[in-house]
Amino acid sequence: MTLSYDGQRWMKTLWTLVVLVVVLVATASAGHKCKYERQGKWSECENGKQTVTKVKQEGSDQSCPQKKVKTRMCVAGEKCKYEKNDWSECNEATNLQTRTMTLKTGSSRCSPVKSITRKCKKACKYQKGNWSECDPMTKKMTRTLTLVKGSDQCPPSKTRQRRCRKRKSSRKECKYEFADWQQCDLRTNTMTRIMNLVQGDPEKCAPTKELKRKCRKPCKFRKGSWSACHPTTHLMTRMDTLIKGDKKFCSNKRQITKKCKKGKRKCQYDIGEWSDCNTTTNKRTRVKKLKKGDLKVCKPEIAMTKSCSRPNGKERCFFGKWGEYLPCMNGVMTKTRELIQGGTECERKAVKTKACS
Repeated sequence: MTLSYDGQRWMKTLWTLVVLVVVLVATASAGHKCKYERQGKWSECENGKQTVTKVKQEGSDQSCPQKKVKTRMCVAGEKCKYEKNDWSECNEATNLQTRTMTLKTGSSRCSPVKSITRKCKKACKYQKGNWSECDPMTKKMTRTLTLVKGSDQCPPSKTRQRRCRKRKSSRKECKYEFADWQQCDLRTNTMTRIMNLVQGDPEKCAPTKELKRKCRKPCKFRKGSWSACHPTTHLMTRMDTLIKGDKKFCSNKRQITKKCKKGKRKCQYDIGEWSDCNTTTNKRTRVKKLKKGDLKVCKPEIAMTKSCSRPNGKERCFFGKWGEYLPCMNGVMTKTRELIQGGTECERKAVKTKACS
């Protein structure tokens, strides 16, 4: 029995479909035979690769292996995030501080604890003076450093020395002798000084030179307080007193007038002391009472509140009022205020220093 061409073609198509169905069924059944639990943590990176072990689930085919190992390349650039602890006290021997960092997020490749080191910050700040003349015996120059900012543990002054620099010998072709400054020309507000040639070739050097500069203020006044705003003229006046200058040209007093500022008048308050920390609200309060100002515009009292602790949980700094500056000592004046709450970090903010005028 022979089939026609169409019959043969139909039989080939049927066999092809049967084979595809068999392959699909075999593949589906093979994929569902072996089931494993979810993977655990990846191992440490070795030779650029990491491994993880999977355990067979219950109910899987007995022909499946009990464990399965999966391998991958190490993940590059994986971030390790750490929680920073406070800096330690400064080691005076090494002038270094250390800080411990604990692992917050990251893989097992990240170190659980890290330690970093830095140089201690300068607790004492000084103002540098001018270098002295070179001492011919020691061939050294000295200068004094005056304390500007720091605690009571900082020495009020320091002395520094260095070797004198060798000056390069250079002779100027033209040397001049300076005459005194002439009187100020009030029309141009300038002063003139003549320079006469004392050494050099007259053909190359000018016999005289003229220097000019602006006059310094001949009259210096101490500024007075501004008066209250006049309701009719809307002007404020101030009386200044002469403290330096020639009385032939400067008057003993001068009066200055200016327009009052628009808008609200100034409200001046007397700031009270901070209350004790409220254990319920964890807050301190203090009241500002009106000392000077118009009651129509200014509030008679203003209450201020602050949390007793910072957002990180540490104690907040609370201070009393500033005292007066103490008498000058070693070129420095100091004033303090009471520390109501706070640790060693707050103690530095309770002291203020400035150079003596």
